[in-house]
Amino acid sequence: MITNNCQTSNFVLLLLQLHRRKKSYYICKKKFVIIILNYITMGKTQTIYHQGLKIFQLDLSNLKTPEEIGVVLKESKSFIQTQPKASVFSLVNVNGMHFNNKVKEMLIDVVKSNKPYVKASAVVGVNGLLQVMFNGFLTLTGREVKTFSTVDEAKNWLYSKRN
Repeated sequence: MITNNCQTSNFVLLLLQLHRRKKSYYICKKKFVIIILNYITMGKTQTIYHQGLKIFQLDLSNLKTPEEIGVVLKESKSFIQTQPKASVFSLVNVNGMHFNNKVKEMLIDVVKSNKPYVKASAVVGVNGLLQVMFNGFLTLTGREVKTFSTVDEAKNWLYSKRN
């Protein structure tokens, strides 16, 4: 067991590099990969409070592989779908997130399936080319999601939607 945090971080980075290269000796260890992905994405979903309003925060920032993103999306879907209908205020941070067709399909699935449970959604970090893709994405999901430059702006907007 590795106990030093620096050693652990370096070990995880090495495993991610191997995973991105899709080396066969690494892919054979799928259970281990899932454990590592869960470790990397730990804390990416959480409940926060803003002026007393309960907000489900999904942090996809700086996730670089569809596998990492998929783990976080699965966790968020599991949580949101246990909540009462039209009760969830969600805040998603996508700053620096990798985006491709696989990620788009995963996002569409999660956003559509969570629709009955979500009262209001805010997204931070959508800019440039991602903004164009995001607008098309919203059309496909049928959801109203407001974009913001900062997390604080998003939290304040969600608070304004509480009634």
